[in-house]
Amino acid sequence: MKVSLEKNLKREESNKLVAIKAQEKEAEARAASKNLRYGLMEDLEKATQEINHLNNKNDSRDKQTTTRLQADAIKNGDTISKLQKEKNALVEIITRLTDQASLLRNQLENMRVCIFAYGQTGSGKTYTMMGKPKAPE
Repeated sequence: MKVSLEKNLKREESNKLVAIKAQEKEAEARAASKNLRYGLMEDLEKATQEINHLNNKNDSRDKQTTTRLQADAIKNGDTISKLQKEKNALVEIITRLTDQASLLRNQLENMRVCIFAYGQTGSGKTYTMMGKPKAPE
């Protein structure tokens, strides 16, 4: 019986030593985990600050770009408006020329057409209608 008590005691001691070692390893793992967590939290804080800094830079650049684009749009809008007016004027001139060409075409086809030219004396009405005088043959 004495032998079995000693065996039980040794077994109990061995179990306690294993439990103590397990607790020590667990405590080390918790400490390492805690240190890692604090390190990660610091890294996260730094990354968050860097992101905020970059976002502020981007916001500033976005505002500058938007302002520049708005100014360009206004300037381009004025240019487009001027070009549209010029285009409309050219379309009107081309339309008139087309109408005049139609009249001249009808005249050349021996249809009866009346062309009325007016303007200051010596301004070139006859020259415009008749062209250069031909040399007598």
